[in-house]
Amino acid sequence: MEKINRKEIAEVNNKILNAIKDEKKDPSNSLRKAFYFKGRKSNLIAKKVIEEFTEETDLVLDPFFGGGSFILASLEANRFVEGIELDSYTYSIFKTLMTKVEEKLLANYFGIIENNVKENVMKLYRTKCCGVENCFSKLLFDPEDGEYYEPIRNREFEDGKNVKLIEKCPVCGCKSKKFDDYDMEVLESTLKLDNSRFPTDKYIENSRINITSSTGADKYERNFSERNKQALLIIQSEINKLPKSKEKNFIQHALVSSLALAKTSMYGSSTDILYHVIREQGQEMNVWLLFEAKFKSMIKFQEEYANYLVKDINNNNIMKLTNASYSILKNTGKKYDMIYTDFPYTDQVPYLERNQLFRIWLENFSDKKFELTDSMLEEEIVLTNAPSRISKNKIDNYYYDLDKVFF
Repeated sequence: MEKINRKEIAEVNNKILNAIKDEKKDPSNSLRKAFYFKGRKSNLIAKKVIEEFTEETDLVLDPFFGGGSFILASLEANRFVEGIELDSYTYSIFKTLMTKVEEKLLANYFGIIENNVKENVMKLYRTKCCGVENCFSKLLFDPEDGEYYEPIRNREFEDGKNVKLIEKCPVCGCKSKKFDDYDMEVLESTLKLDNSRFPTDKYIENSRINITSSTGADKYERNFSERNKQALLIIQSEINKLPKSKEKNFIQHALVSSLALAKTSMYGSSTDILYHVIREQGQEMNVWLLFEAKFKSMIKFQEEYANYLVKDINNNNIMKLTNASYSILKNTGKKYDMIYTDFPYTDQVPYLERNQLFRIWLENFSDKKFELTDSMLEEEIVLTNAPSRISKNKIDNYYYDLDKVFF
């Protein structure tokens, strides 16, 4: 392979800087809300760089497409793009987002679920304010001590009202209240629910992403309340009744994406910290509201990127996405005009381990194809401190794996 000299590097850097100028680095907001992915990059910046270095007839490749930002960038630049992704979960949800669905059928299926189980799910979150029945969207409490009446206060309830109501109370006009004996009665009733179908798998341990056996964080069910376990199981059971279809896949991923906040998390939490065991200042969120919001976010994404949706992700004139390792490219003889990618960077995000929350749910309730296999773990380019992945524990091995991509 011919060595690239410093002058060529400087020329490329200058062209990139000239192309992006003052473009903001924010990634697509609708993509960010549609599904969880750590480390997503700006598709707008990528679009400008792709346009600077290629022509409309050129072929672009992203061998680690992950959250899909560079796939979108290539499409927006009107370049045919091929994407490869090792993680079957990430591949599946991005494929689902980029695949056309029958809108009326999708709405009908969601409506069936809503009509059949929403009321039962919402009953799990029932409360009262001034004697009037209501439901809560969020409950703030201290998990380790089981303190609900007087949890440590934070910016979300400085007034001590730690139960966030869905509807404004018609008596006092408030949308929050203090946890009371009625709420405790409801809470205690949820402890008797049959959640035996909830997954009890064990995660690959990795202290860097807070999966430790000492805290119990390596147990799938550890961070879910009994109430939220039941809510997830109720909705999942109804999804299972739908006929096999693109629309069912869409709804399934809406529920799976909800898992990040359906577990007990830190108050005001985003979805960045997936496995941290919360000791105090935690929150329990209404699963139905999370599910519904994620469903709407996915629809909004498809509306925004309607021009790029396809019926078949592998048979169209704008893109091709493949669930595989980058190694499938070897010995194909195929040439690309540009490779635009963001390959895994050392130990910052061990994606296969980080996505275990979503993958295990899908493996248990949707399809065994989501199993995290030994071959996937071996193919991943990553530096991890997971004790079970000794071959991926050393930086030298990481660079060796990375070199194989280019040589």
